[in-house]
Amino acid sequence: MPTFKEGKLVPYTIQQMHHLVIDVEKYPEFLPWCSAVRVLERNAQQEATIADTLISYKAFSERYTSKIISEWDASGHNATIKVEAISGPFEHLNTEWQFTSQGKSTFVNFSIDFRFKSALLENLMGLFFAKICDKMMAAFLARAKALYEKCENRE
Repeated sequence: MPTFKEGKLVPYTIQQMHHLVIDVEKYPEFLPWCSAVRVLERNAQQEATIADTLISYKAFSERYTSKIISEWDASGHNATIKVEAISGPFEHLNTEWQFTSQGKSTFVNFSIDFRFKSALLENLMGLFFAKICDKMMAAFLARAKALYEKCENRE
């Protein structure tokens, strides 16, 4: 089962990074292979979202539904976003973003592990998994830079 973990200190606030990751409807604008996201349900009190996501690459296209849960600690210095596939081609898919405030910077821990129901798909994705994760993390960081450095330069 493929797994990936990466931690990185980024020059953006915890609120900025949390907003970027939780705003799933914007993913098709910047995330490679993400063709569409549709929010099916949003529960603000539990900070939970159910979303349908379409992933496309060349002839490959798959749709899955996931539950996204956002949690903040009482101090506001730590936040977590957990994503779990609840339907689609995955036997399981678990993604976790952990954010730790470092003043005006944030330490971001990202992890993902999944298994496809199809052995063929599992083997195919296994060949490209590390590259996909690297590109995905780079896309989030490029999006943060585009959104938040532009704002800071206006001040």
